Amino acid sequence: MTRTTAKNQINKILNTTTKGLFSDEYWKPVQETWTALRAAGFEVEIQSTRYGQDTKGNPSEKVWFFEIPFDGSKKPFQGILTCHGAGTVNDPLSKYDISAYVG
Repeated sequence: MTRTTAKNQINKILNTTTKGLFSDEYWKPVQETWTALRAAGFEVEIQSTRYGQDTKGNPSEKVWFFEIPFDGSKKPFQGILTCHGAGTVNDPLSKYDISAYVG
């Protein structure tokens, strides 16, 4: 498999599994995304996570930085998945949408 083919497959999975508006307390679609990638043969390695805050100090996003190794010695794919708060003013993450891609 070429690097471009793998990248396109990964981004297609990310697009499919993160589409929609979500409301849960344990990042279910994020977990399902990692599961779908692994089922397709792509091993996800979470590098770090962080919360972003709005001007009132409320969490307004959660971001995952990840890598997917490719073909042993070649450089890994670098990825980012962000849950963007789409909830209430007091609880922005009560609902969220997701953007994700690898480069």
